[in-house]
Amino acid sequence: MIDTAPDRSMRRIWALVLCGMAWALIPGTAWADHHQALQRYGIDGFMTRSGFLVSRVYDTSEAQDGGLVPGDLIVRGNGDLIGNPDDIVEDLNNSRNGDGPAVFLVWKGRTGRYVQVTAIGR
Repeated sequence: MIDTAPDRSMRRIWALVLCGMAWALIPGTAWADHHQALQRYGIDGFMTRSGFLVSRVYDTSEAQDGGLVPGDLIVRGNGDLIGNPDDIVEDLNNSRNGDGPAVFLVWKGRTGRYVQVTAIGR
């Protein structure tokens, strides 16, 4: 007899992945760690094919001070393409360590702009 429990479990996980929610729902994943790090800087969001889509910006956060707003799509950080949330966290951590502001290229609709976020470790 073949055990089908792992197959059912994998189908559930794939269903969540396809919905774009798996990383936010599975504790202990790299996304959960990045999610917490981004929240320290005042950002919530998720990765898309094009970049990191900001879904929430916390009041009195570095992200809000820098001009990020919900709906912004972060496509570049300090000149490099954003491939995963760790890229944003790395740019903000470098800013916090004195490397100057993190400069993000942000798109909203058809309009692009640069946003400077200086992480001061609130």
